[in-house]
Amino acid sequence: MSELLQNPRVMEKQQFEVRGITKQDQEIRDGDIEKMYYLKAVIKEAMRCHPPFPLLGPRIVREDVRVKGYDVAAGTMVMINGWAIGRDPASWDEPDKFIPERFLNSSIDLRGQDFELIPFGEGRRGCPGITFSIVAIEIVIANLVHEV
Repeated sequence: MSELLQNPRVMEKQQFEVRGITKQDQEIRDGDIEKMYYLKAVIKEAMRCHPPFPLLGPRIVREDVRVKGYDVAAGTMVMINGWAIGRDPASWDEPDKFIPERFLNSSIDLRGQDFELIPFGEGRRGCPGITFSIVAIEIVIANLVHEV
């Protein structure tokens, strides 16, 4: 919500989408949310810029590996910096800007399948509440921009 308030152009686009889909309905329904592609892009961009867990849970390396020229011994505890991944200029054009449009024609997902965006972790140790979280965020943001 903070990013929407700081970016009036994005807020207007989001309001236009939500109000256009709901029309005269007072209530936003599940079927409406599925049609809100810009909403999904805004949420992905917000998660890229402000991941709920900037440092993903610690992992223990099972075997000796070499990562980008660095040797990591078996038994070493490592942490993944999700915040830095979301701000990596090798993966993102203008990584410090809030640009939801970058996700409109993108197949990048929040569920950990795409390693350039892993706000909830990935794999079997990813956040078990990801589905609930995404649905809750979609409903709350859609309702807020619908009423503002």
